[in-house]
Amino acid sequence: MSIYDVFVINRAGSLIYDYSTKTEIPKIEKTFSFPLDLVLEVIDQKAVVVFGARDRIQLRYSVSAVNSRPVRQCRFTVVTEDGSETEHNVMEFLGNAANFPVDLSFSPPTVTQNEKIILSSTFHSLFAIAAQLSPMPKSSGIEVLETNQFRLHCFQSVTGVKFVVVASLNANQNLDALLRKIYELYADFALKNPFYSIDMPIRCERFDDAMVALLSKADSTAPLLTRMADFLSKIPNQLGYMVISNGAVTKSSGDLANKESIVPHILRMIQLGGVSAASLPEPQCNLINVTFADYFLSISYSGQAIYVVKRKR
Repeated sequence: MSIYDVFVINRAGSLIYDYSTKTEIPKIEKTFSFPLDLVLEVIDQKAVVVFGARDRIQLRYSVSAVNSRPVRQCRFTVVTEDGSETEHNVMEFLGNAANFPVDLSFSPPTVTQNEKIILSSTFHSLFAIAAQLSPMPKSSGIEVLETNQFRLHCFQSVTGVKFVVVASLNANQNLDALLRKIYELYADFALKNPFYSIDMPIRCERFDDAMVALLSKADSTAPLLTRMADFLSKIPNQLGYMVISNGAVTKSSGDLANKESIVPHILRMIQLGGVSAASLPEPQCNLINVTFADYFLSISYSGQAIYVVKRKR
């Protein structure tokens, strides 16, 4: 999945809706000898790595199993030879050299509901600070926040409600358009609901169903666009390529990198060709070649997707 979380934050900075994709949490298993070269501390009743990250075991990862026995609240049970079960504390067990070598399983940290509420309030404050510090008048605040692990996109409505999407770095969707679509769903299924009070948590079943359908559809298009971008990059004599989805550039390279200004001209070419890209059924694909002195553009379009390749003549 390329979309991790969706948050809706009200005007006061409170979290009123959140959606998280249900993904398998990968576990890391490794055999350790004494002494343990990881520093563990008990945090929220979990044995958490606080120093010595190594072999894909990162900081804040917690011990989820000891010798294949699941750990709950920093404790696990061991079946003895007579069939009885003995409970052990993880920290005490790992402090005894007689218990080594030991197989440990680690799980990455998960965000609790309380942590989501705190993060939403913190982002609301950072958004306000960024808008005040911006040299531009009437700044829109934080729109994109990128880290080495994810990318955060934010859209604030005219009433001050923030819509936030957290996605992977390789997400190919037009997330700005997705945020505005989420805003439309909020207006249709929450604000128009006579039983919903503004700025209160959203508890609307139809809104939940519409969100699931929208995000499932958005994520389903990502693998196709990624495969098409890989294919375009391997075309012989190509100088650059661009992938356009729903009227916005999702990926570009070479001579067409950062050339969003040509998108209106490409859309105009398609319209002059007699067919609107938005009206095409998905299986149908059309091709337009535009020739210049030293190169030509191959424009193929199907449904909402448009693929542009610049090639040598």
